[in-house]
Amino acid sequence: MTALRAQTRKSGLELDAPRNGRAADAYEVACTALWLADRDWSESQPKAQRFSYARHATVLHMISGRLHRIAERNCNFSYACPDCGGEGKAGGQFKGDDCRACAGRGSTTGRTEDRLEQQARDIAEHYRCRAYFQGDPRGCSLYLIPEEMIPGEKAATTGGYVDAREWISANYNRGHAVVRLGK
Repeated sequence: MTALRAQTRKSGLELDAPRNGRAADAYEVACTALWLADRDWSESQPKAQRFSYARHATVLHMISGRLHRIAERNCNFSYACPDCGGEGKAGGQFKGDDCRACAGRGSTTGRTEDRLEQQARDIAEHYRCRAYFQGDPRGCSLYLIPEEMIPGEKAATTGGYVDAREWISANYNRGHAVVRLGK
């Protein structure tokens, strides 16, 4: 004789968020919005300003997705800038200047990447963070790193001094990964 086991249903408070589909995307945006709110929370804020966390989180996830698609395309195809031949430098009499067509990146997507990265930097700076951009399409394209985590411009270590930019490129995964939506 087998014992019948009573199956209990989980309440809504106990359910986990789905890890695929639109619900997973909404969960990721909510996590980023809460992370931003934690960085910038104060009781004196107007109620309307509190919704800016969700708006900023959504924009950051959209930027991350666009940067990720650009990185995938640049990895799979050659999008060399026709004006500079992929060199990133302007020809003619101003050889030291960056190419205007590609913003010095050497690909036709350079100006778009610059604009998206600047938008992400603006949002990150508002929350006292630094935006780190990873161009490898195998990982997340955008990370937010709190300023207090980053050592000073020349911080002392056991082996000498470390540059803040070197520290960020070695420790970016300690920050908050802004994943692309619609995986």
